[in-house]
Amino acid sequence: MLLFEIRMNGIRSGLNKVYQVFIAYVRYVFFPLLPVYVQEQIVKRHIDAKCSHLKRCQSCGCKMPFKLYAEGSCGEDCYLEFMNEVDWLIYKKNNNVTFKGKRFRKRF
Repeated sequence: MLLFEIRMNGIRSGLNKVYQVFIAYVRYVFFPLLPVYVQEQIVKRHIDAKCSHLKRCQSCGCKMPFKLYAEGSCGEDCYLEFMNEVDWLIYKKNNNVTFKGKRFRKRF
């Protein structure tokens, strides 16, 4: 029974990673069409990440910049996890985060 649970947890973990990669690539390709609050969070992640200029994340080894587009963070406090629109607006107000313009045209 324990072996079955370990296998199921491994399968779930693997499927979650595949899902995260899929979401990251979709966000990367359709970046100009994403809601502004998602675009802003990706830009903020790009600014905050210590390894955004490298080809791979120094902590987890994931490809950059795609890691910045995925839901979760790398676990090393490089950048924040994605927030919903309301939480993002509150975070921006509390931390004096501002962006010029309304939409970003270019991917990072």
